[in-house]
Amino acid sequence: MRMNNIAINTPNMLPIMISILGVVMAKLQVNHMVQEDADGRLVHMDVIYDYGEKTVMVVIGDVSMYEKGITTVNFHDYNTGYGVLKEVNKKLCVMTRTPVPIQPEWKYQTGYTNEVHYHQLHSPKLLSHHDVANIGGQKLAEFCKDYVTVLAQIKHAKTETEVLTKRGTNWCLLSVCEHPLWENITHIFG
Repeated sequence: MRMNNIAINTPNMLPIMISILGVVMAKLQVNHMVQEDADGRLVHMDVIYDYGEKTVMVVIGDVSMYEKGITTVNFHDYNTGYGVLKEVNKKLCVMTRTPVPIQPEWKYQTGYTNEVHYHQLHSPKLLSHHDVANIGGQKLAEFCKDYVTVLAQIKHAKTETEVLTKRGTNWCLLSVCEHPLWENITHIFG
């Protein structure tokens, strides 16, 4: 085969091309996970992680069957220590310090967990795109570029009751967060 006057020996290049593709694809891992909280609510999610980049994305399945459940796409950059909860329907990103450290690979591959850490988010502060990049890094800024983004403080809840009786609940891998202002946050900052 000839491309732009460069001779390429296709049979000899095929193993090299497959090796390169394998290295690129091997970095990104995708696993389906079911997380069960203390109330027996089952939340399906896809966990997409890249240990080389130290990033984890969690796509939460439908949680509309649960009272005040909020479906989000969550992205954590463990290089900066920040993550965002993106609610697509409200065009909102809530950025926080990542409350749960990056996990060993086997935890993302288990398929089921009942390990859940409960958190409350409070004191939201409106951020510009530039602020997001400065605080959480360029990857988070790009992930939230067309969204209203707020920085929230995170408080570890003592019990799931502290979290599950509040206004809005969203899930992430090994976490359940409560947002006291979630229902009104786009009205306040939008």
